[in-house]
Amino acid sequence: MLENKFKHCCSYKDEIMKRDNDIRRQIEDINESLLKLKTDQTTVVELAKKSDLAVEAVVRMEQLSRKVEKLSQERELYQDLYVKTNGKLCMLEESLSQSIDSCDEDTLAKMIFNKWKLSEEGYNTQTEQKKNILSKMIETVNDEQSTNEKLIFENEQLKKLNKDLKKNFDEINEKKEKALSRKDAVIQELEAKISALTKIEEKREESDTGTVKSETILIDG
Repeated sequence: MLENKFKHCCSYKDEIMKRDNDIRRQIEDINESLLKLKTDQTTVVELAKKSDLAVEAVVRMEQLSRKVEKLSQERELYQDLYVKTNGKLCMLEESLSQSIDSCDEDTLAKMIFNKWKLSEEGYNTQTEQKKNILSKMIETVNDEQSTNEKLIFENEQLKKLNKDLKKNFDEINEKKEKALSRKDAVIQELEAKISALTKIEEKREESDTGTVKSETILIDG
């Protein structure tokens, strides 16, 4: 009887030990799962932060892209304005050339015209260079939109160049007004000379007419 109970107790003890070992393994598995869950949770939090940063970056990129588009439109506007102004300047140059060529004795007028022409050529070269710089900068902005700081820097450069272009347009308009004023002065001077020559010719004709009348009276006498 006692032997049977002892065997039963031993068997029960083995079963308890087996269950204890199973429980320990399950606890280890649960701990590993918890550790993995914590790691996954940390990864999820980091990804969420990166996602928020990515969203902010996309919004900022869209804002900068709109600024670049606006600056591109302004550049095209200035280019159109330059083409129109350049056409007017060409007409003015031709008109001034004709006026000054007909007044060879006015050396000062030729000097002013030549100086204005050189200034205009220099302006055209400078404007063309700035247009090329603008085109290259816009291409760079479009190709490297992922770099926010570079976009901001280049946008500032575009604004500065646009200001320079406007300043140059103002300068050429001022030079054009001066050239027109000089043209009017040359025309007035030519008209004055023509008027003086006309008066001299009229007096000469009157003098010749008086001489003829005197000779006629003498012959009749």
